[in-house]
Amino acid sequence: MKTWNQIPTLSEIESLYPHIKMALFDLDGTLINSETIHMKITQKVLKEKAGIDESVEFLESVFYGKSATDCYLYLKENYENFNATLEEFLIAGNETAGEALNELISQNKLFDPKIIQLLDDMKKQGWKMAIVTASEREFLDYVLTNINEKYFSFTLSASDTERTKPHPDPYLKAIELMGDSDPKNYIIFEDSPTGLSSANATGAIVNKVCWFHNV
Repeated sequence: MKTWNQIPTLSEIESLYPHIKMALFDLDGTLINSETIHMKITQKVLKEKAGIDESVEFLESVFYGKSATDCYLYLKENYENFNATLEEFLIAGNETAGEALNELISQNKLFDPKIIQLLDDMKKQGWKMAIVTASEREFLDYVLTNINEKYFSFTLSASDTERTKPHPDPYLKAIELMGDSDPKNYIIFEDSPTGLSSANATGAIVNKVCWFHNV
């Protein structure tokens, strides 16, 4: 598995995979540096709904790459005083995420310029691309309002398959929607253990993303 510690250029990718013209991107921790946002959301809701303080570092060790629903189920099972409903958890998360994303947008830090350059180059060279995320649709759509959606043939969120990551279902659905059924004709860019498990189970070429780990 190829690991990228820095955002690559298209030339670097094509030198490794000259026959590939389709890419599936995770969102959080891959296209945007947002995993910490999700942990701060969970931290805030846990404090408000259960009166419990947990560090972002601890929450990252438990929830990194997991969907909001999976995070909620873990909290309900492991924190006796956590009394929020799933709907309340998701609404609170969306409100907090909106605030955090607005801050990044105001600082022009939501998308790294090298990510935009890579997407631009892929589009110009005829690559087909899609986003496959375990985030909720509301979060994904908010992010998409701040980027050229024409980069992507389609996007899939946690609610678009019955099972989300770490199951392979989201990426298998993306491969189906792209129209080429051979997974070896795709590169999947993923950062989290949950996402990598999902991607690896498809048989596609998987590249591990670490370019935001030291930001």
